[in-house]
Amino acid sequence: MDIPRQKILLLPIFFLSGFSALVYEVIWTRILSVAFGSTVEAVSAVVTAFMFGLALGSYLIGKWADRSRDTALLLYSVTEFCIGIASLFFYFTIIALPDIHQALHGYLTRTGLSFLFHGKSYILEFLLIAVPSTFMGATYPLMIKSYISSRNYIGEGSSLVYATNTFGAVLGAFLTGFLLLPTLGIRMTIFLAVSINIAMAVAAYSIRRIHITSASISAAGVPSISENNNLHPNYCIYTENHAVSPIMAWSIFAVLCLSGFSAMAYQIAWTRLLTMVIGNSVYAFSAILTTFLAGIAIGSLLFVKQIDKVKDKPLLLGIVQGILFLTVILSLPMMDSLPALFITLFRGLSGTFIGVALIDFIIASSAILIPTLLMGITFPIAIRIYANKTDILGEGTGRLYAVNTLGCIFGAFLTGFYFIPLIGVQKTIIAISGLNLAASIILVIQSETVKYHIKAVAVSISVAFYLLSLLIMPTWNVRLLNLGVFFNADIFEGAAETHMANLNRFSDETKLLYYEEGVGGTVAVTEAHEHLSIQINGKTDGGTSTVDIPPQIMVSALPLLVHPHPKSVEIIGLGSGISTGTITLFPVNRIDCIELLPEVVKANKYFSQFNHNALKDKRVNLIIDDARNHLTYDETLHDIIISEPSNPWISGVSNLFTLEFFKIARSRLNQGGIMSQWIQLNSLDTSELKTLLNTFRTVFPHVSVWASSPQDLVVLGSDSVIELDASRAANGLMIQGVREELGKAGINNLEDLFGRHLMGDKEVEKFCKNAQINTDDHPVIEFETPKTLYRSTSGKNLSAIMSSSAVMRK
Repeated sequence: MDIPRQKILLLPIFFLSGFSALVYEVIWTRILSVAFGSTVEAVSAVVTAFMFGLALGSYLIGKWADRSRDTALLLYSVTEFCIGIASLFFYFTIIALPDIHQALHGYLTRTGLSFLFHGKSYILEFLLIAVPSTFMGATYPLMIKSYISSRNYIGEGSSLVYATNTFGAVLGAFLTGFLLLPTLGIRMTIFLAVSINIAMAVAAYSIRRIHITSASISAAGVPSISENNNLHPNYCIYTENHAVSPIMAWSIFAVLCLSGFSAMAYQIAWTRLLTMVIGNSVYAFSAILTTFLAGIAIGSLLFVKQIDKVKDKPLLLGIVQGILFLTVILSLPMMDSLPALFITLFRGLSGTFIGVALIDFIIASSAILIPTLLMGITFPIAIRIYANKTDILGEGTGRLYAVNTLGCIFGAFLTGFYFIPLIGVQKTIIAISGLNLAASIILVIQSETVKYHIKAVAVSISVAFYLLSLLIMPTWNVRLLNLGVFFNADIFEGAAETHMANLNRFSDETKLLYYEEGVGGTVAVTEAHEHLSIQINGKTDGGTSTVDIPPQIMVSALPLLVHPHPKSVEIIGLGSGISTGTITLFPVNRIDCIELLPEVVKANKYFSQFNHNALKDKRVNLIIDDARNHLTYDETLHDIIISEPSNPWISGVSNLFTLEFFKIARSRLNQGGIMSQWIQLNSLDTSELKTLLNTFRTVFPHVSVWASSPQDLVVLGSDSVIELDASRAANGLMIQGVREELGKAGINNLEDLFGRHLMGDKEVEKFCKNAQINTDDHPVIEFETPKTLYRSTSGKNLSAIMSSSAVMRK
């Protein structure tokens, strides 16, 4: 076998390595958000652990990789095998985590050390991810060392390896979100990725064995892998003709650290911006991640043949960073026109699922593709500068990868926790672009091929342009971005005006009362046509309109009217506070309200006159936490649990509609306790409605379904028979304020109330026959519901329910 053939065989392995790595990253984030909560702190711990492992693995393996190309291939084979085994261990450990954590939480609570629980959780989470990701980090230096045999091929070879591996990651991000998880579920997707790792390990080992036994390689006069360069101790990098000083070496480290920092910061900021336009379904996130990686992969191929030919490579890298700075700055003024682009595309693509997915990719590409192309060029050039000899190729690549990844860690942490909450998304992007400018200046001023006065002029103009941008950059119209075009596209696209004029009209009719870009999301309160609404990431999640009021009241009032003696109530989701306010009208002793975002609590002051100033009620105990995580580890029992989260197609929220969550909720109810669950009827196919109800009734043997509005259901579940006692309900209606509150929902007497009842146990069983179950492993609802997002299905669903009920009553 000759060298070119061997290289060709290695590339598919590198491609699949990138594929499996992204499969793991996506799935680990999902399952750990379930195990530890979907708070920003928990998600950040996942990202930090993953990045730390990559940095550690790439740094540690370098010197071992430089022993020989055969050694690098052997180590690569072993590393891929270890990734698969460690990932299996990770998965099965996660399955046991609820029991482990429950025992740990109980012990710490009994010993008065419950405050240590979350710290221990994050440590365990960190260790679980860091082990397999450390092996992943080791693969890249081993890829480079295994593939490149000549100094003259370092630039081209590193670009090709980087691109191949990243294109695999692109396919992994795309298929995991759009195909593998919807069809196979988490468990089978993990097993597929593990199988790929083991297959790659066997393939790499086989290629190494063939290479060792082939006599044609040495006979062909291939240059030796080892090159004796007589390295001077004061120099650590070499070009073709002369040594490069340690100053340049540290400059490359600084540039790659800044590049990693800015890349991760951009990804977080762009994601926050784009979710306001294309939504935050699993498909929207997959589109953003896929586009980001695709840009990097394509960019790494742009100069694949030219890198080795350019003489002043540090200058080339400086120019790339400078152009990246310019593209980011120049694109910013156009970002608040993305909603109009969405509507334009929506009209042309008819709002089908495939059409909307294509829109997501187009919107993401228009915002981030060009900058990510330039990001993709950066790393291969840096390798060509720093790891210029094959003797130091593995160690050099490992160091560069580690430095770049450490920059990513700090970029993710500081951007999510500090920059965006303090200065907002737009100013964060402007500030981060300054890092690219700084990286460019660091390299340009050291160039020996550019005259001093030219460098001085270029640097002065660039800095002046950046400072001017800080002063005169037009501020985004956040009212436009907050319109939620991804959810209301069918409303906006039907107007006679141009799409931009149409959106501007809607924006002008909307008064922005509150707007804050917090750590976990963007929260706004708006007023339009004398009605208030609260929006989270652009989507309305409560308000005072005649459409919003009834379900917010009914989800709380119904279980309180049905339960014989409710004393303790827990409600998931604060929103406008109207549901919590309804509870305060009843004579209960304790009300626990769980809300994920502190900004929602701040926004609640605008709804105080509509929610009876609920947060001022002494019985209300406000808990800022992930609801599922809180219910898992808080052993307090309640008579009623009310779940009123956002729509089940939203990532994170979907965890509150699975079989496992309903089991957790039931375990926190007293004997005879009632779970009250809000379920949307619109934009939900009848088969998905049946899946939700079937999942709910699998946990709660007794179920009662009510219509809170023509677009919403309230589903009550209990371990005891749910009795519709007229005298008990009448007594409830006699409570001061309750009758008036229910009147807002169209309930003025017992006939109105019981007229909303749709199904009992037998009718639900009949309606849900042969329906699927929505589980953590196979979250059918999260992946299927976005496909019907723009369909008006409430009438169809109500007809199906009424038909089923009529048949049973006959």
